[in-house]
Amino acid sequence: MLNMMEGVLRKTTTEVVEACAAKYGFPVSEALRYLGVDEMHIEVSKKEKKIECKPSFPLPFNGEHNKETCQAVRQNNGLYTQCQGTKKHGDYCKSCHELAKKNESGMPEYGTMSQRLATGIYDYTDAKGRKPIHYTRIMNKYKLTAEQVEAEASKFNMTIDVQHFTAPEEPKRGRKPSSEPKEAKEAKGSKGRPKKTAKVIELAEDDEDLFASLVASAHVEDDECEDKEAKEQEKVAKKAALEQEKAAKKAALEQEKEAKKTTKKAPKKEEPEEEETYKKCGEVDGVKYMRSIQTNIVYNFDKYTETEEMHAVGKWENKTIIFDKIADSDSELSDDEVDE
Repeated sequence: MLNMMEGVLRKTTTEVVEACAAKYGFPVSEALRYLGVDEMHIEVSKKEKKIECKPSFPLPFNGEHNKETCQAVRQNNGLYTQCQGTKKHGDYCKSCHELAKKNESGMPEYGTMSQRLATGIYDYTDAKGRKPIHYTRIMNKYKLTAEQVEAEASKFNMTIDVQHFTAPEEPKRGRKPSSEPKEAKEAKGSKGRPKKTAKVIELAEDDEDLFASLVASAHVEDDECEDKEAKEQEKVAKKAALEQEKAAKKAALEQEKEAKKTTKKAPKKEEPEEEETYKKCGEVDGVKYMRSIQTNIVYNFDKYTETEEMHAVGKWENKTIIFDKIADSDSELSDDEVDE
């Protein structure tokens, strides 16, 4: 890539020199030699990257102050130490500057180094009333000894304040004992039915006193038995009531199901039976007959008028009465009689 770029540079320079020589009349080779075109090459400068060393674990604030770095205070695991960012916006790095703009005071959230240096190491308080935690908590978290902390601090030319290695005495938890005497509380009776006290009958002689006490204790036991029986009866009554309630609900559900079934299956409408009609069909041997228009069955009209009973005698076929074997007469009506 560099060789290609150098070739392009030489070619472009040569073309420029030739154009100038043609206009102003000077020798091209002498001008190229003077400019050193044949020896042109491109050099690439490599910037050395700075390697920032950071502690392998948080180190406490010991009163040191670096004026060349950001002047904001960082929380740093609750230790409130100086920010190590590069100044880009006044006294702050880019990150702390953006955080400071969000606050109404225009100050970083955890304060500035001038505020941090104005108080003791563990007396500092930020804008929200928070204080630094003791460094022994960090040592317990990372399982560090004082020698390990001092060795790590020496890599950054730091000296650890000895108060960081002495844990403060924690106040005992719980309420402070009151000096005022407590008022005795009145004893409250137990909840529920009051217990019956045994009645003791005092008699003149010791034997009678013993007998009276036995009688009284027997009364107490009887009362207790009565209470147990009453409770048992109450349980049985509740159980029976629950069973009755369940049975009633079950019966109601069954009735509801039956009602739904009956509504789904609507009863079919009964078709009204067609009323049978009769017509006189002739007279044989002085006996009148009539027939059913629907079935063509022939009945004795005279017997019907007398007894209101339908007495079938035969069938009506082809305009002729066909008598049954048990009919009143075996004769048949002629066509003329039928018409008549």
